[in-house]
Amino acid sequence: SFWLQLAGVVGIACGFFVGEPFTRPLWITGSACLLIAAALFCAVTLRTLASGVPGRELFRRWVAAGACWLAISSALALTAAAADDVTWHRVLWTAALSGFISSWIFGVGRRILPIFLGCQPRWAALEPAVFVTYQLGVVASVVGAWPLADSTILNVMRGAGAILLVSSVAAYTACLGLFARIAPLFGCAVRNPQDGWQRYVFAAWGWLFVGLALGPGWTFARLLTGGNESLLLVDFGRHAMAFGFAAQMVLGVASRVVPNFTGKALWSPGA
Repeated sequence: SFWLQLAGVVGIACGFFVGEPFTRPLWITGSACLLIAAALFCAVTLRTLASGVPGRELFRRWVAAGACWLAISSALALTAAAADDVTWHRVLWTAALSGFISSWIFGVGRRILPIFLGCQPRWAALEPAVFVTYQLGVVASVVGAWPLADSTILNVMRGAGAILLVSSVAAYTACLGLFARIAPLFGCAVRNPQDGWQRYVFAAWGWLFVGLALGPGWTFARLLTGGNESLLLVDFGRHAMAFGFAAQMVLGVASRVVPNFTGKALWSPGA
């Protein structure tokens, strides 16, 4: 799946860089590679989770859902290529950012953040409902992402998706007990540069709420007021999710686990 994923990304990038007549063939071929890679990755992930030690660890459902959303996102990429219609990318990016990336981060975060940050998760009985609510919000947002402003059904789906996403992320954060640790952890980061990775995590969570406010939140406000959708704000919301939330979570977790895996302290914590 690694080589197929790499070939797919490179193929699509080269197709758009070189231009016609190679754009669409490489777009379709690259998207097909991405779909096959995603299907293989999803199958491996689901079979690994199923064959593991039986348990009710809450992170498993998030990881499984994220793997499925990766396959769905890749299928949407191939659909866009086959139809030669970039309008499908609105649906694609909603599935990829809110479905795959966020579900995966919430799953991995539920497993490692209590260990790394010393969070005290609470209200465990609510977490299955939070998971279901979030996934329903992603489904509604993906369905409503198709840009037909005059469609009542799609507008209802957008509004429902916005409410479900914002409420479930707030509930997930509360159940995780993340911000209860912010003051003591920032104190540790000031005293010990090796502990500065926590700032990435809290900054990422801040960008998560910014992305939700400018994405689903703005969509819901627009539906209530009847105003026009701002493509600039929608695009800003996507960038906040991709580079603010996802990228900073990766940087933070990497800064924490790489020294553990290598047995060496960070070469330059100040950098």
